Amino acid sequence: MIKLKVRCFKITTEISFPMFGKEIIIGFEDVEDFALETYKENIVTQALRLQKIFNFYDENSELSRLNDLRKITASKELLYVIKTALKYCKLSEGKYDIAKGVLFIAKKKNMPVSNISCSYKDILIENDYITLLNENILVDLGSIAKGYIVDCLSNYIKSLGFDNFFIDARGDIMFNNYYVQIGIQDSRLNGLVHEFVLESGSVATSGDYLQYFDSFENNHLLNNKEYSSVTVVHKSLMIADVLATVISVSGKEFILKHKDILEHIPIFILDKYGKIVQDSLNSIKVKH
Repeated sequence: MIKLKVRCFKITTEISFPMFGKEIIIGFEDVEDFALETYKENIVTQALRLQKIFNFYDENSELSRLNDLRKITASKELLYVIKTALKYCKLSEGKYDIAKGVLFIAKKKNMPVSNISCSYKDILIENDYITLLNENILVDLGSIAKGYIVDCLSNYIKSLGFDNFFIDARGDIMFNNYYVQIGIQDSRLNGLVHEFVLESGSVATSGDYLQYFDSFENNHLLNNKEYSSVTVVHKSLMIADVLATVISVSGKEFILKHKDILEHIPIFILDKYGKIVQDSLNSIKVKH
């Protein structure tokens, strides 16, 4: 989850509704309330439809159905997200692993975490079928699905004729032709450590400082060793979301090994003491 301070330079009309366990906010530039009323119900319906596919905590979601039945004919949305996630599982050599939802739940509940005999390699995709080959698999897409939902929602809003808006999905934020100044929260909660300007794109952060027990070291991330915060900027919030998590759990080794993938992606990283170890946000080009 991201912790951003955002200062907007445009007049905004907002709609908000419960989603992702809290609330999603969509802001539009220079749009009157009555104009939004025409489309609000459709926007909310589309957002909740997508959430229904991926909600890890909803026993009636498509993801829960996969975890329960172990083999399903999957929707194109679930197939796409799982295929993308598996790509990053492989790139990280299993340090990022969507199959180990059991361990994620244990970390979230501050329970002892022990290794389990399954991995992303035990998730089989054949045509439209997804099969879980190991009884210990519990697929968790929390590191990628929210970004995908926002990407889809952004495309839907643009199809309605809106061009200047932002979507704040519990801190992971997407901007479309919406000029903002963004401040990145110090991972040790001492204010802001960096500010930059963005007009279009998505920003996601993975860190140890928002979900932890007693100390930052005892946080919700599996395999998190080197960094306290990783912020990624990308045109796709799904990619920003998953990359922030992958880098958090894989560390410097992943960055060095995959320079070809990361070379042109703005990334901002803080170490365990809240000190800056990487800052390529100056590569962002903003139209004026």
